[in-house]
Amino acid sequence: MLNEDKIRGFLNRIIQTTEELSEQKIKDKGSILKKRSYYLVAEKYIRLFQEKKLNQRIIIFPGLRGIGKTTLLFQVYNSLLKDKKIPKERLLYVDAGELKNNIGGNLIDLFKIYEEVYLGNPIEKVEDNIYVFIDEAHYDLEWPGFVKSLFDRSDGKKNIIVFISGSSALALRANTDLSRRAVVDHLYPLTFQEYLLLKYNFYPPKGTAEKIRVSLESDLESAHYILSNTYNSLQVSLTKHGINLENAISEFLALGASPLAITGGPSDLYFRWWIGVLDKVVQQDIPSFSPLSNKKSAEIFSLLRFLAENISAPQSYQSIASRIDGTPKSTVHNIFEALKNSCLLIEISPDVNPLKKMNVPSKYYFMHPTIRASLLWSVGKFKKDLLLNNAEYFGMFLEDIIASTLLRNKEKGNIILEVSFDSQKGGSDFVIKTSNKNIAIECCWGKKDCGQLIKTIERFKCKFGILVSKVNSVTIDSNIITIPRELLLFI
Repeated sequence: MLNEDKIRGFLNRIIQTTEELSEQKIKDKGSILKKRSYYLVAEKYIRLFQEKKLNQRIIIFPGLRGIGKTTLLFQVYNSLLKDKKIPKERLLYVDAGELKNNIGGNLIDLFKIYEEVYLGNPIEKVEDNIYVFIDEAHYDLEWPGFVKSLFDRSDGKKNIIVFISGSSALALRANTDLSRRAVVDHLYPLTFQEYLLLKYNFYPPKGTAEKIRVSLESDLESAHYILSNTYNSLQVSLTKHGINLENAISEFLALGASPLAITGGPSDLYFRWWIGVLDKVVQQDIPSFSPLSNKKSAEIFSLLRFLAENISAPQSYQSIASRIDGTPKSTVHNIFEALKNSCLLIEISPDVNPLKKMNVPSKYYFMHPTIRASLLWSVGKFKKDLLLNNAEYFGMFLEDIIASTLLRNKEKGNIILEVSFDSQKGGSDFVIKTSNKNIAIECCWGKKDCGQLIKTIERFKCKFGILVSKVNSVTIDSNIITIPRELLLFI
């Protein structure tokens, strides 16, 4: 009874105070925060739901801490309350972490009381639409069964939609337990386009992303023509807007993972904030969905710092284990899986026969280079003051953001079918597969020769190679197109 009273009190509080909380969360220094592109995705789902045209009424936004998932939920909540005039009793926002850690409750018990107190009936008998927002859902291990029950119980009237945020582990559970009922939209850190929009109110010329994608499906000459014209148009637009591209891309890579970067402030404080985010991921999130307890935090941070300083070659779990205080190989494997599921790391597999992949290690990149920069800052190896003089580190940052950009496009079905790397010595950073051929990609913060690209093009019979380098025009030489560093970031 005592626990039920706590849950009742918690429920009453969130129903009565979420409006005020949402007003705080969607503003910065009194100004309304600009909306990321994911808001339009959520808005589309709301519209289809209200028109009774949405079959998958469980919307899952997995992603890294600190990149705006909670803000997104509050923006949708606030819009429904203020613009759509939905009564607050029909809008249920729950922080699953707070519910579990502070109240000792769970989503199932909370919703039973919500039905009794605020709906007055079981949901099968409720006619009005109900909007449920579950933040940090991975803290309640029973969340898939809970939302599945909501979906099934309301399937006749299709009057409940559930928005869920949390770690990438949500997506894994959704694929296993929810199948046809849920749609998963991974929430990535800011893209370069979003960064320019939020900070400078800059929109690239219409069709920029689509033209770059089309070039990846084209032959060599057509790809060069499309990329060259697209970049020229982009440059004109950036110049008219008065944007110093060299400074903009450097600051984006080092600082631009989160909308918080737009507000400015000392970079040291921002890096410190990110270290705090990583600490919460390691101490709180990872133990909630992996076999690793918070007693493993020292090993996890040792691995993160090791990865922050080493990107040159894939290494086996065994070799990495020997470098971080003799941590067992099995623990290293579990740490990598946990870091992927918490959206800190992304994995690029070698382009080899699937039967051989067990013997060829993958490459791991950070979801956004800001994470790497923060880790380097924490050990005194990176200062924002030296942005333009850290070629070695910015080479790493560029690879991180290219890897993340390619995988994001693959996930969204944008031309790219597979992303891998050439595991042979001297191969290029990435090999992407489109519907009609392979393309080799090599990244460099400064300038570089084409030796690695040439080897990979031959091995994989690529239709051409792309060299991402410090240039200010798109050029072609033999079967290699050299492009400026920022161009691929606009897809």
